[in-house]
Amino acid sequence: MVFLWGNEKEGFLARLKSEGKTIFVSSHLMEEAQMCDRLAILYRGKLLAYDTPRNILTFGKFRIKIKTSEGEKTFETTNSPDKIAEMLKNLNFKNAQYVDFDYDNLDSILLELLKG
Repeated sequence: MVFLWGNEKEGFLARLKSEGKTIFVSSHLMEEAQMCDRLAILYRGKLLAYDTPRNILTFGKFRIKIKTSEGEKTFETTNSPDKIAEMLKNLNFKNAQYVDFDYDNLDSILLELLKG
């Protein structure tokens, strides 16, 4: 068992990965989990999700807020790149005065999974 902190961890894990080693990482920090090839999210002995970080991100939502002279509208879709591209293609930004976007990260998705 090896305990690593800070920058040494990323370099060490990257080196082992490049050597084809399998690494088991146990962490509650989602920025660490996002470095892994696959994630297993466990809660009270139950497997809530098992997939790549990118695919688990699609469990979340992507929101875009557009403000025009007529008012403000918010549009929402899944965090899937295909769905986001489709939504953006269909939106009219011509009269936009302000555009903002927000999306769920692994932390917020984890919290939603834990709610059940």
